[in-house]
Amino acid sequence: MKNTVTTRLLLGAIALLGACAITGSADAAWNQYRGDGGRSGRVWWPGGATRASVAWRREIGMWDGTGEPPMYSSSPVVGSSGVVYVGAGRATEFGAGGRTPHLYAFSSSGQDLWHTALLGYGVYGAPAVGPNGRMLVMGEKFKETDDGPARPLQRPFVISESGRILGSVAKLYEGRSSPLVDADGNFYYRDPGGLWMLPVDGQDGRWSLTPERFAEYLPDLTSGSSVWDFFKSFATLGPNCSWWPGPHCDFDTSSYLGGNDYGIAPLPAPALAGRCEDIAFSPWDRFWRVGRRQLLSKLDLDLLGTPVIGRGGTVAYVTLKDSKMAALSQDGHVLWRWGWGYQPVYIAVGHGPGGSSTTTECRYTQNGRHVVYRNHIADRLYVVTEDGSLHAIDGDTGRRVLWTTHPRLVGEPIVLATREGEQVVAAGKSRLYGFRGSDGQQLWSVLLDGPARGSPAVADGHIYVATFRSLYAIALR
Repeated sequence: MKNTVTTRLLLGAIALLGACAITGSADAAWNQYRGDGGRSGRVWWPGGATRASVAWRREIGMWDGTGEPPMYSSSPVVGSSGVVYVGAGRATEFGAGGRTPHLYAFSSSGQDLWHTALLGYGVYGAPAVGPNGRMLVMGEKFKETDDGPARPLQRPFVISESGRILGSVAKLYEGRSSPLVDADGNFYYRDPGGLWMLPVDGQDGRWSLTPERFAEYLPDLTSGSSVWDFFKSFATLGPNCSWWPGPHCDFDTSSYLGGNDYGIAPLPAPALAGRCEDIAFSPWDRFWRVGRRQLLSKLDLDLLGTPVIGRGGTVAYVTLKDSKMAALSQDGHVLWRWGWGYQPVYIAVGHGPGGSSTTTECRYTQNGRHVVYRNHIADRLYVVTEDGSLHAIDGDTGRRVLWTTHPRLVGEPIVLATREGEQVVAAGKSRLYGFRGSDGQQLWSVLLDGPARGSPAVADGHIYVATFRSLYAIALR
């Protein structure tokens, strides 16, 4: 009984941290894409953060410069035991070991612990690691169709800490999307027709391999022409967009825009709205907030990428196709919608300045009674736009640009909350940079062997970042 109570208290603490969208220390797990269920990319960093160096590097995929790199937009994650997991895409030759495996596990010191091929499926999104170390990994395989080009099909795999495949869902789903895990260990993942859950058994901690539909009646993202409509809105493709191996843009590690080679629209990753106990996701032309058996809100908006939940656990920040951003409440109210001439691509959440902040309500049922939670937390948004610029935006209104710098970034930003203030970390084409959150001044940079388009991970006093071919552990002091 005592152990059960202790476990519940620990899970409650994890849920509270997820609601605040910040992990408690740099030694905590970065157990899913963007570090927490809210996809905020923010973490506490207790040490110094002015000088950077490479602690270790492990080359994973050999690439000759043609075709798709094995790690095109990989985002590593870190389990509670300190093990670093990173996925590789298509198979390629790799030394005496033959074909490149698709999921790697490294110790915090860089030791190669194991690698698993996932029955020939590649890994493009980040895994999600549950409380007991088991993880959900979305494998991907391209399949030829009768009426068109090859389409990416994803298959969920449950993997043990030792790399053993414990089971997989037989049904294949179109698209690619990084899964989500909540404080209880339930996994969630997307497909074009809905949001699915692999529930955990509270008695023995095992997952059902029979997915339950958490939300349905979503639009079929593969049937329209929205991909090409989107490209027509660009005069030129920005640094996050490419005509190789087909016109696409890397808006986050879990999605891409497809051209003739892929023929499918992106499936942004779902986000957990912490204190509100619901899930936000954006299937292209609309935004949804759903609870268990309950649709909380639905908005018709032309969205891009994964929603980001503010630190209060209520406000969702989204990027729009018309070079704007928006802040949305749980009940579907548009708090603000604003742009400043550049297409927003990536968002990370920081701590806003003192003063008044937007008040929103989170409504849900708890033990049979209606609860209202009011959010009084101000956010600062760090936004990377299509031209590679980094902007600090006032989260209360979206209109006030606090500062802008132009380092030509290609990767997703994360935020280190240090004793001296916040620091924004993101990758360019050949370097990882750190910028002071108060004014955007560059504090440090470290050389990489290529662009790191995915999201860095932070744990055990290191920043882990994946390029096209290598996994780096970066030390700050």
